[in-house]
Amino acid sequence: MTKFKLILVLGGLLGQSQALLANSGYNRNFVGLLEMVYGVGYLSQGGWEDVKLLFDGVQLSGQKVLDVGCGVGGPALDLAREYNVQILGVDPESWIVMEAKNRLEAVKEPLRGRVSFALMPDPLSFMQFAPAEFDIIISKEAILHVPIESKLAYFKEVFRILKPGGSLIIKDWVCSRPFTDQTKQMMTDAGVPFNLISFDQYQELLGQAGFEKLQVFDETYQYIKYCDQNIQTVQDKKEDIIKKFGEKVFENTSVGGWNPYKQAFVNREIQVMKIVTRR
Repeated sequence: MTKFKLILVLGGLLGQSQALLANSGYNRNFVGLLEMVYGVGYLSQGGWEDVKLLFDGVQLSGQKVLDVGCGVGGPALDLAREYNVQILGVDPESWIVMEAKNRLEAVKEPLRGRVSFALMPDPLSFMQFAPAEFDIIISKEAILHVPIESKLAYFKEVFRILKPGGSLIIKDWVCSRPFTDQTKQMMTDAGVPFNLISFDQYQELLGQAGFEKLQVFDETYQYIKYCDQNIQTVQDKKEDIIKKFGEKVFENTSVGGWNPYKQAFVNREIQVMKIVTRR
């Protein structure tokens, strides 16, 4: 199985800038850019605010959690600061995992929970985990990149490693109506595959994998807000971004880079859904 590129796991929206940074140690530079926009330790939209929304109403204390696509570990570390939880973060990028481990070692204050990080060489395979190993599995803006033909097998593996009664918590994009030419171009420009399915297809695949009752929350409005926040953050940090990454990267991460995503959310071509289900 071909390993996903970094952005596939991170679920970032800055594909054009990722391409521009590819010839200059792109991995580390791109992560640095994402952290400037989303916050230190965060590689997907909304930062800590969105992580708190993801776990709203979820009992975390005493739970064993698998964070799929953990990035450099910001969400896991912040959750362990707040809760007595055991979190294993996994990622297919070896240097990313090492960076997360280094950041964990650098933490000075005591954590309420326990955190560890591990390499997941194949992001579509959970064979390194035992059956019924985790109380909670989370995936934030990553499954949209999983090939459509692989999604059912992916969900079946997640079902296998969840404890009976355990929860799967997903934040993902679904397609709600035909894409406009602007949205199609946006996806092409990102340089990564967008394998979006409808919510009905999502529900059917989860059911085939063994999951039954779903709680669904439409958080598209929140992502419209995030787009506006991201534009403002980039403007506020214009000088720093240009100094570190160059004028072209700034242009692609400014208003022109974010508006197509915002418009796709506003038009309801793409909806952002939080899905909570149990084994």
